[in-house]
Amino acid sequence: MDLETTHGEIGWPGLTFDAAGRAFVVGTGDEPVAEIDLGTMEVTYHEPTQSLSFLSRFRNWLEPQAEAKLPLTGSFRTALWLGDGHIAVWGWDSALAGGNRVDERPAGLSILETSDWTTRMVDPDAWHAAYSGDRLLATHGATGGLTAYTAAGEQLYQAFTGQNVGVAATFGSRAYLAPNRGLIRVIDVRSGRIIGARRDLPRVLHPDFTWW
Repeated sequence: MDLETTHGEIGWPGLTFDAAGRAFVVGTGDEPVAEIDLGTMEVTYHEPTQSLSFLSRFRNWLEPQAEAKLPLTGSFRTALWLGDGHIAVWGWDSALAGGNRVDERPAGLSILETSDWTTRMVDPDAWHAAYSGDRLLATHGATGGLTAYTAAGEQLYQAFTGQNVGVAATFGSRAYLAPNRGLIRVIDVRSGRIIGARRDLPRVLHPDFTWW
């Protein structure tokens, strides 16, 4: 069976909402952003202007792609409204690599400014992000580590360098980091300091508790 004629393909945009009753649909960098007024269902399209440093572009050209295990190509994006006109966008892209393999690469973490519809790459190595306590937490998959940013994309600190961790949940100013093995570490997102360890995640019925 020829994979190149039977593999799956996905184009999954990010969807987020603001407190003013608007929805935003965000695709890849070369696609327009759809702004939807949920009261009237009127749709306005915006062409984002990319602001990417030469160093970030150079890194994307040189770094090898990660090999995915599933024959699924295309793009996946997640969007998150951060407030004050900022939208965080992250995800991955993948393409056929021959045989039954695809190459998967992080799309990085970008900040989309709805005031002027510019988008800025703040972390080209990020695979995933979470937001809690006014901190945007980016994790980096196999390369490891966690980097914290403000909602505007200003880097605050780095932690767990070289360690493969992911943000499993957040609650207030706490984030619960799940490693490949071992105890779940609880950090204060304002400083990155470890404040505890658990065998499993808490189960909290509260609007501020978020699974990522």
